[in-house]
Amino acid sequence: MAGTKICLSSDVVFDFLTGDENTKQKIKMYSTEDMCITSLTLFELRCAVEKQDVVSEFLNYVSVMDLDTSASEAAARIIKEDLRHGNTRSTKSTLNAAMCIANNVLLFTKDRASFDGIRGLKLV
Repeated sequence: MAGTKICLSSDVVFDFLTGDENTKQKIKMYSTEDMCITSLTLFELRCAVEKQDVVSEFLNYVSVMDLDTSASEAAARIIKEDLRHGNTRSTKSTLNAAMCIANNVLLFTKDRASFDGIRGLKLV
């Protein structure tokens, strides 16, 4: 997978920051890859983590993907497809998936069910 970019979902990041051994091992396994988070995950980290220096240190090792025009278009497509198939999913899942699709990035999440059926999304 060399040269692949991997987006860490908020559940993975929170587990990593709280020292979950299984998550730490999986991230270590992917440590040679370019890792990122979405701007939504950054928002969650800034709101939920008490020690902000931990977040700042973590940001030294990952890049942040923003919700841009391409991702917005991908999110609209996901929502339309979900509506057509009678599916519902959270806005957060839709936007995170859209950012990964628009940037051709793999998503590393523990909550795979939230992303079921999203065309074009690649999960680790």
